Amino acid sequence: MTIKGNTVVNRPIEALFDCVASEKFIQQTVVPSGLQKNALTPAPELRQISEGAMGVGTKFRLKFGASDLPVELPVEIVAYQRPTTFAFEVTRGLNVTTIKWSLQSTAAGTQVMLKVRTRRETGWGRVLRPLIYLLAPRGRGDEQRLRQYLEERCEP
Repeated sequence: MTIKGNTVVNRPIEALFDCVASEKFIQQTVVPSGLQKNALTPAPELRQISEGAMGVGTKFRLKFGASDLPVELPVEIVAYQRPTTFAFEVTRGLNVTTIKWSLQSTAAGTQVMLKVRTRRETGWGRVLRPLIYLLAPRGRGDEQRLRQYLEERCEP
């Protein structure tokens, strides 16, 4: 299943790239807001498990949820071309979700294109994919919500 969003944000392209390519932003994007931190759960932890600076192939481990039943997800950077392209993959059980940000400088600010694609890596996933594609809600992300999401998290 693929979901796409497109908007223009009144921020410089470099600032937006630095925001979406930050560990904090990755964590906020992957962990549902209700699980970010509350009295019952510890703060989510995104820890780099590979060596070197962030780039293609950098691997992280994201841990969140209740301390007695934590969820741990592998995260890998799959595209990193400053300041235009940033993408990472998150593996949740049998699902692999790729979140890709494409940025382009315009007179009005920065054109932001978001593409989220989830696929299954099993034989059953390949069989069910056409059915999921037909039944799941598809469409473009709401432009205003995407802009608001980025403006709230990518302060100037």
